[in-house]
Amino acid sequence: MQKAARFLDEFEHWQQTYQKPKPPEKIFFAGIIGYGCDIGQSKIAQISKQISENELENTINWYFALPNLHAANDRILSLMDRLDLPNLYRREADKLHTSSDGQKFEVAVESLNANYSFKYFGQSKDVTVYSFIDERHLLFHSTVISSAEREAAYVIDGLMHNEVVKSDIHSTDTHGYSEMIFAVTHLLSFTFAPRIKHLGKQRLYSFEKRKVYEELRHEILPDAYIDTAIITEHWDDRGSSLPSSSSTRPRRSFSND
Repeated sequence: MQKAARFLDEFEHWQQTYQKPKPPEKIFFAGIIGYGCDIGQSKIAQISKQISENELENTINWYFALPNLHAANDRILSLMDRLDLPNLYRREADKLHTSSDGQKFEVAVESLNANYSFKYFGQSKDVTVYSFIDERHLLFHSTVISSAEREAAYVIDGLMHNEVVKSDIHSTDTHGYSEMIFAVTHLLSFTFAPRIKHLGKQRLYSFEKRKVYEELRHEILPDAYIDTAIITEHWDDRGSSLPSSSSTRPRRSFSND
């Protein structure tokens, strides 16, 4: 992969005035494997020939900056994006389907992202690794968040991460869904298609009345429609303090048809 993509070229010393020779490639490989396989720099240095722990630690501290790692990953993605084989997995040639999901990992040391998750680890703390992948199996973004946070807050960050993988349709589970995500993805020209738990129990709203969709022979019909005229009428009232009396409450912008 290094010969084809030259991704190690993205690992630059964080001081621009640094003039010493760059460490050998094997040092970078050891650091990547040590962290990527959760072996640790001490253990990987012990089991690797002709690599000292001090040299490995120095390389990681000065070269393994987050922007460098992102740039190196993007360079690999650019190479894979040009290959014909991954595109065989695409369902449609002109549309790219991506998805994101979180995976929980137990954390044995102190971490600002760690939190208790009794369902998964009992009395132990854990974090959530939230990863983005497309239908060609290109992993284009990942981040570590608290296991107590909702994943939906990080969906847009992943979709806007790089210039290599451009999603057309994005899917999440219920934990990655919120009404706001629907709105933002629409404005950004993404189609948001979450897999929502207990979908049959959800209420579906639309901007047109039910009969419009019946005439179009849609199989899934809305339960109610959004009256944009009421929203426009009360737009200037947003954020203002209203009396608590129920007689002075503004009308709801959702109405049944």
